[in-house]
Amino acid sequence: IGICHFELKNYTEAICFFEEYLVHNKDFEIFNLLGNCYNNSFKHTLAINAYLKAIQINPRSSSAHDRLGYLYGVKGQMEESIAERREALKVSVNDSAWRANLARALHDVLAFDPAATGRFVSAQIARYAPTHTAEGVIEAAHRLCGRRLVR
Repeated sequence: IGICHFELKNYTEAICFFEEYLVHNKDFEIFNLLGNCYNNSFKHTLAINAYLKAIQINPRSSSAHDRLGYLYGVKGQMEESIAERREALKVSVNDSAWRANLARALHDVLAFDPAATGRFVSAQIARYAPTHTAEGVIEAAHRLCGRRLVR
């Protein structure tokens, strides 16, 4: 029933069914759907918690890592966003969608906090940006994405 509510975009009702089900069952797909419901309801902290539980069950889920990375980005936690999107890419190394999402996350670092770029690059993405400059980060994002990103 929860999945039917989810498909109908009745997220509040779907959440109730999913949470009730998860009291007695630890199911990756349901935690993932619960995360989607919370995300679509703009309850980002609850969505993050649901995706983290999904990842505990299935750490090789590129979609859960990618969604988690997206939400960290929404909350301004750019280092965590990059780390999760990188994890999604590790799991699905040949998937161009995850590569593009990681590139966008790297690109967003500049929009979020341009002053922190040098420190962030040194700590988190040195292997992608050998020049350790803002332009190096953008260039790394372009290389990862395989095309130029619009600024």
